[in-house]
Amino acid sequence: MEKLEKIRGILIKYNIGKLKSSSARVRTVISNLYKQDDSGKLAALLKEFEMQLSEFTRSGESMKDYVSSLYKKTEVPKEWRFNLGLADWVKDMHCKFEDYNHIITNAGLDSMIKNLQGEQLIFNCLDESYMMDRHFHSQAGFKLLMTATMGDPSIFLKTVGATDARYFRMDSHFDYTESPIYYYPKRRMSLAHKDKTLPWMANKINDILSDHSDFSGIIHSGSYDISSKIYESLSDENRKRVLVYQGTQEKETALARFLAEDNLILMGPSILEGLDLSAEKSRFQIFVKVPFPSLGDKFVSAKIDYQPGWYDWKTSSSILQGIGRSIRNDKDWAITYFLDGCLSDLFRRSRKNFPPEFQKRIVILND
Repeated sequence: MEKLEKIRGILIKYNIGKLKSSSARVRTVISNLYKQDDSGKLAALLKEFEMQLSEFTRSGESMKDYVSSLYKKTEVPKEWRFNLGLADWVKDMHCKFEDYNHIITNAGLDSMIKNLQGEQLIFNCLDESYMMDRHFHSQAGFKLLMTATMGDPSIFLKTVGATDARYFRMDSHFDYTESPIYYYPKRRMSLAHKDKTLPWMANKINDILSDHSDFSGIIHSGSYDISSKIYESLSDENRKRVLVYQGTQEKETALARFLAEDNLILMGPSILEGLDLSAEKSRFQIFVKVPFPSLGDKFVSAKIDYQPGWYDWKTSSSILQGIGRSIRNDKDWAITYFLDGCLSDLFRRSRKNFPPEFQKRIVILND
């Protein structure tokens, strides 16, 4: 709303175009989106919100035309560059809602998930098949998908909306001799056992960090709360090396320092994907808990009912992705420590989600 109000103020100040959208109406629509749970009424509100944003988008285009005519041969001033950035922002926001509404219209209201997480309201789509067909399958007659984290092929193919496909498995050519997965099955980090397990967990992590005092590594904590509790229990010497964060901005700062310096440990949630930590950047990694998706997430709970097997498949894929952060090529190596005994439950239910080379690397330690 703050950004929309800034756009409105600019349009009024310079008498640009005629904005038909009402700020009061936009506020009402947003408020109702938080309050409403009926799928049909939510869909109507989302379409109205899209319409309101389209008015701001049209006004943003008028703003661009105004600036272009004003500064034909000179550089656009900083203030106007900022204003044009707002115009691009509202256009992007409008496109997202337009696309989501189009998807739900075609996928059906049953696919719409309203997902309230704290103050943040997220709208998910339960069935990815329409999106996959529209943006991917319909764009090419022949596709070759390659991934090291496919898991159970049948679940993967359903998730990507592939209705006519064949699956081939290639053996890995990586040498994992120096990359064991040390697994401690006796303690569990499930909700009922977490508080009892954490003291042992902190001591074990202290020992591991001391054993790898000359190496950089990462710790997949699973949550900010667990990160804080482990950090507080570390020895003074180990604490000096560990970087923790709260939120996206702190994570970016911690990651930048971790990549720039040696012999540091990055600890926190949401580092299972997107990191390229080859060679000395990460010679060991610790999984504090199995990264099960949160059952408090409405999308996750709905997806479990909609697609049996998806929950364990998603968890297994996250584990494989996380382990891959520290081994980036066939000459690379890193030691993995898995401290949550709940991995055994996952294995019993869905062993075929894990490739043979992963299973061969596991070394059970009864500590």
